[in-house]
Formats: sequence, structure tokens, C-alpha cells
Amino acid sequence: MPESIQGGIDTQIIIVYLIEAIAIIFATTVHEFTKALVSYRLGDELPKKDGKITLNPIKHFEPVGFLLMLFLGYGWGAPVRTSALYYKDRKKGTIITYTVPIIVNLLFGVIFFAASKFRVFISLEAFDPSGYVWFILWQFSVFNLKLAVFNLIPVYPLCANKILGVLLDSNKSIVYSQYEKIFQLVMIMLLIFPILRTALDYIVTFIMTGLGMILPGV
Repeated sequence: MPESIQGGIDTQIIIVYLIEAIAIIFATTVHEFTKALVSYRLGDELPKKDGKITLNPIKHFEPVGFLLMLFLGYGWGAPVRTSALYYKDRKKGTIITYTVPIIVNLLFGVIFFAASKFRVFISLEAFDPSGYVWFILWQFSVFNLKLAVFNLIPVYPLCANKILGVLLDSNKSIVYSQYEKIFQLVMIMLLIFPILRTALDYIVTFIMTGLGMILPGV
């Protein structure tokens, strides 16, 4: 955390949580909007009927997923309802619809990380606005990358869950879907305790370390 955010402890905590909340809302909104738009472009009318083809964060806000992401680092936005029945190719359409949002979050993670490397945003001076800018860019990068990595887990309501569903044969897919709530509960417990969180943090750190080597400070 930059020294420019290191004021009184109460003020510091409020500012950090506020910045993180904004970063989370941005990441989840972009994620769900992308999913809705891609599905609609592939012929699915459901996202449009539900009013999900919008960047209005209220439409994509899900309190449980938001709070998990704010306090545990990983969560989700309000899942966009999609129907593979509208796709010309059900399997291909589903894979595209649920892969593109992950890629978009990854791209934003890289973009914000690259922006944070500009030295003009890195300050050691207390209360220097550039320190706040760096911290904001860094958090936007972190939460976009975290959301992308988290969605690789095949558990509802994450993207990989839908992808796995179309890769499995019909019988196995039905059986798997019957236990999705149990899998979700186990996933949340592993985040809380923090077995899963530690593993995910390692992956995100690995990505950011790699980006740091590729994108030197400017």
C-alpha cells in the first residue's frame, strides 16, 4: 500500500475498502456484460429480455458474491441467464459465451497492471494523489485477474461450470448439475479456511510476477 494512503487507521481502512469495492464492481460488471453481449450476438434473446446488455452495475450486482470478493478476494456478479437453445452450435456457442468474459477480465488485468507501472503514478510522498492513482490501478488489475482465474473453477455460478456442462455427456452433465449447490458450498468453505484462496492467490501472484518481468516500469 502506498504511503499516500497511510493516514489514520480508520481512514485508511475506509479508503482501501472503497477502492476495492469499486474495482470489484467494475470487474464483475464487465464480466457479466460481456457474457450477456456475446450470448446475444450468438442469437440468444434471453440476456436482452433480462436487461443484462448494459454496463449499469446495479444490473450485475450480487450481494453474496460481492461480499465474498471484498472480504475473501474471490466472488462473482449476478449470473446472466443464457440459453444454448438459441445457438447454431450449442457446444461451441456455450464455450465462446463463457470463455470470452474470462479473456476480457484477463485483458483488463494486464491493461491496469501496465498502467500502474508508469512511474508518474508511483509516489513515496505522503498524501500525494499519484499514490492513490497507483493503488487504484493496482487493485483494478488484481481483481480483474482474480475474477478471471476464479472463473476457471467448474462450480456454479462460475464460467467453467457451464463449459464443463457441455463437454460432459448428457447423463454426466445432469448428475453434475444436481450437486452444484453442494459443490458451491464446499468451494465457499475452502475459500474461508483458506485452502482454495491460497492456491488461487499463488496463481494470481505468478501471473502478476510474469507481467512484472514483461512490462518494466516506464
